[in-house]
Amino acid sequence: MGEITILDDARAEGIWAMADYLRFSSGPIRGLTGYDHYHDTFQRVGNIWKIRTLRLVRIRVDIER
Repeated sequence: MGEITILDDARAEGIWAMADYLRFSSGPIRGLTGYDHYHDTFQRVGNIWKIRTLRLVRIRVDIER
């Protein structure tokens, strides 16, 4: 679940937890699991909220060799 903070009538920010798993068909690394947070900002344009910025912050990466 994300956490959204309304900053004022036209701006908000949010944070979401995320995990992903990537597999590779060749190379020295077979796969990796990442643990991350998305940090986003939003801007209201009229009555519509739009994404202003997206940032992915990796907290940990486990590599499978």
